[in-house]
Amino acid sequence: MKKSTILWLLTLLILQSAQNKSLIPYYKFDKPYEVMNTDDIQSLDWDLQNNKIKTKSYNQPGDIYISGQVVNNGNNPINYFNLVYQIDNEIPVTAKIDGLALDFGIFYTYVHPIAWKANQIGSFVLKVWTEDVNGNIDENHTNDTIVKTIVIAPPIPNIIDSYLTFVSKKTIIGNSTKGVNQPRDLDFHPVLSRYELWVINKGTESSGGSTVKFSNAGLTGQTSKLQKDGNSYHFMSLPTGIAFSENENFATSTGVYDANHDGGNPFTGPALWSSDPAIYAKTPPGGNGSHLDMLHQSPYCMGICGESDNVFWVTDGNSNDIVRYDFEEDHGPGQSDHSDGIIRRYVDAEFYAESTHDVVSHLVLDKTTNWLYYVSTADKKVKRLNISTGSFGYNLPPYEQVSEYSAYQNATVEDVITTGLTNPAGIELFNNRLLVSDFSTGDINFYDISGTNAEFIGKVSTGNAGIMGIKIGPDGKLWYVNKTLSQVVRLDTTNVLLTGINNNIVQSNLLRIYPNPVSSTVTISTDHIPDYIILFNMTGQVIKYLKPNSLNSLINLMDLNSGVYMIQVNANKSVMNKKIIKN
Repeated sequence: MKKSTILWLLTLLILQSAQNKSLIPYYKFDKPYEVMNTDDIQSLDWDLQNNKIKTKSYNQPGDIYISGQVVNNGNNPINYFNLVYQIDNEIPVTAKIDGLALDFGIFYTYVHPIAWKANQIGSFVLKVWTEDVNGNIDENHTNDTIVKTIVIAPPIPNIIDSYLTFVSKKTIIGNSTKGVNQPRDLDFHPVLSRYELWVINKGTESSGGSTVKFSNAGLTGQTSKLQKDGNSYHFMSLPTGIAFSENENFATSTGVYDANHDGGNPFTGPALWSSDPAIYAKTPPGGNGSHLDMLHQSPYCMGICGESDNVFWVTDGNSNDIVRYDFEEDHGPGQSDHSDGIIRRYVDAEFYAESTHDVVSHLVLDKTTNWLYYVSTADKKVKRLNISTGSFGYNLPPYEQVSEYSAYQNATVEDVITTGLTNPAGIELFNNRLLVSDFSTGDINFYDISGTNAEFIGKVSTGNAGIMGIKIGPDGKLWYVNKTLSQVVRLDTTNVLLTGINNNIVQSNLLRIYPNPVSSTVTISTDHIPDYIILFNMTGQVIKYLKPNSLNSLINLMDLNSGVYMIQVNANKSVMNKKIIKN
């Protein structure tokens, strides 16, 4: 039979099926392009596809709940199935997922009810599969199982207050020789153990911005790669911020009024990108760049931060409020379907951008409290929005077809910092410390937000105006970009105490470490059982991690080279640090 005849037959079958279903079922062909009759085509009654694992690639020790997404590709509705996960070669863990009503083509996000007790540090292979669909054997085993590598790593060292105690030293990570050109923001890839730092350059409106990716940032063997998307003219026009999502995509905020540059509607907003080197900055067929998605309701986006998978918040410098963008499922590299996008404009959250739209206004989300902290540059303030408050107010007219574009009202918004800032730009949050960079002074201001108000506790002077984005790195150190100098900088602390400032790191008799110096085993004694103990070297790399179960802990140091190390003990909501010398 000719191929044209086969194609005609397939078309007829699809049209017949479409009369009965709104979506086309999955068909299995034993031998494609072979002459066949209708008996050769099998419509599967039971086919549950395990579509993706949504569990983060990088986690801290503790209980981890395995989550993911399935879709029903079969003819019959699915009411229950068994979900199984396995860590490396350990015993599989099975649970029944029931109470469902999944018709053909319906996606479902699952959470396995039995947590993985991830108490060991390292890299693990997570295997997840489905079976027993409504008590039946799945008829297509090729899509039942998916695998993902999960990294379990210790928490970021809490050394933030050492910047207010010891003299800081600047380490230049990258400059113009590495492709850094008027950088405005930076962020680390969410798999922190990779030390992969992404920096975003401003560029020009006519050509668009670019990124520099530093691999092994600040470590021996550091490399850098300057990349520019083929259509950054539209999708990355004068970018002001970069923020990663937990699924390893990242988004950028577009700092122009009209990304089409044709004097028409202000068709501008944040864009979604893949960090996969096989996708980002590659040009797929169609010439629409490598972007994964873009939504166009926020001209002059002055900053961006992530909430969850493909969900981001921006400071909208055109409408002077804060906007939440949910890209939902991306449309694929270089495509253009935005119909599932959800955009919610929080009209009570006032924000004012700098008049030339050159100085950024960044945001940071405290996921433990749901407070979104944002810089309001023009009125020299920092404010916060409780993202768990607010309700639908009314629909807004979109510039493009989206699932929702609405105004949210009655959200809780508060002033956090109202004095002491000249030209605030970047912002970062670590534990109960809020950091704000000042573009004009080059200072990084520290605030304690553990109480009801933000209390100024000190500042670090970088010595150069032009600082914008700031970030706490995987090493616990402070990283920033200076747009004026085209530099990426890591701040290190020295052994030299600042004069006239009290030591903010707890060094009391609560922590006893002996012997010191030590040649083999060191004993750590505390008045409370520590939550964890971290040993790291003086460049911030974690060397050992321990979760004690008693007041006295032993760490064997015989495998370490001679030198100076830092022991950090986190216990009873206190952070205690002490240097030790290994002979």
